[in-house]
Amino acid sequence: MGTPVKIYKSSDTDAPQITGGRGDVKKVLKACLVAGYGTAATRKEPLGWEIVAGTESADGFNCAFRPTAADSGKNIIHIAGANTLAVTLTAYFDTDINGALVNPSPAMAAMPTFKSGGVDWMVVGHHKSFILIIRIRTAPNLNEPLGAQGSALFFGEFENRINNPRGNTLL
Repeated sequence: MGTPVKIYKSSDTDAPQITGGRGDVKKVLKACLVAGYGTAATRKEPLGWEIVAGTESADGFNCAFRPTAADSGKNIIHIAGANTLAVTLTAYFDTDINGALVNPSPAMAAMPTFKSGGVDWMVVGHHKSFILIIRIRTAPNLNEPLGAQGSALFFGEFENRINNPRGNTLL
């Protein structure tokens, strides 16, 4: 049997929006993974992840998240969101005794986060994995078919039938 997932969208009531501000994508991930959003009947509960202690920058643009599930590998995704046009995401596999992120993945991902036409987003996830989809709305023209562009990022664990959860993470 599969794992149930939750769906979060920019069109949800009280959902955080990506408007081109620094840290916008971090706010979206924080809402979906850690804090939730909305009230009463429109409340969307978070996926149950946590912010890695000491990683949320004072300016609010950078942060690292990891799943809290006891059966997860606790791998970490760090978001650097100081740029208004894109964010950089890096996977880490541990923290040192002082809480600093260590053992980064050699692969990083950059995602576009703003265009004057607007931005839509969706997060689909569960307690150990999520996919973030960003759709940048644009005016239709010859260089941008269908009037939209964007990107998607999967982060988290996947089942590979080998008993090694720390090695089963994708970014």
